[in-house]
Amino acid sequence: MANRHLLAINKLEDFRNWLLKNGWQIEETKGKYEVLRARKSTEKLPLIVYKKDKDGLVHLSVSDWNTKYVYEFINDNKSNKQTDLKSQLDQANEKLNEHNEYFKAFNCKDFKEFQDFISSFMLTPHEEQTLIKDLQNQLNQANERLKGAIVLPVKIGDTIYVVPSRTNYQINIINNKEEKNKVSEFVVSEIRYNKYGYSVVCYIDYIPFYFNYETAKGYCEHFDTEQFYGETWFATLKEAKKKLQELRGGE
Repeated sequence: MANRHLLAINKLEDFRNWLLKNGWQIEETKGKYEVLRARKSTEKLPLIVYKKDKDGLVHLSVSDWNTKYVYEFINDNKSNKQTDLKSQLDQANEKLNEHNEYFKAFNCKDFKEFQDFISSFMLTPHEEQTLIKDLQNQLNQANERLKGAIVLPVKIGDTIYVVPSRTNYQINIINNKEEKNKVSEFVVSEIRYNKYGYSVVCYIDYIPFYFNYETAKGYCEHFDTEQFYGETWFATLKEAKKKLQELRGGE
């Protein structure tokens, strides 16, 4: 006799995998009705699953002596489903406990109270517009202050390029020290600020030399020295060489 109401057709592939897992060898089917044939060394007869060529078929057929294996397959699936369900429930409970701890951290007893807590920090449309307008005003004020700010041509660690002042250039010629009429290089160690602007400080043999910004010129008694940006010190070698060429009369 054959049992036609035990193995669902959509479980055929799962049943095949279960057989392989349990020591069965899958064989080639015979005839047009066989959909699965398997053999195990401990069994005299093969396990065969049939399919009737009939519309609306829901289950497959197995011989009565093979039904015990189908029952084992079904029971194993139920056990696996129960294990999966228990695992899912454990994970859900773990998440719930995490959420509860999270709510407690904010002195909230549940999710609804937590939502109310978060909502208390949200701005109304009017408050948002007021905040945006206030931030825009602060930005405009900052931009106005920046208009009068000094833009530094160099930063600490950069190299500056220095040439003699026009007076010192002539003095070097008179004293037969023309070798000093050249471009010298110094590394910026400090940048100091005062009410007149800023000074770039370079150390030579541990002695600080100050190279001032040109706005300080009107406040200095002696400004024919190598200290003003754009006249005797430069941020690029190209600018310094151009100035030196000018001192040489354009040679």
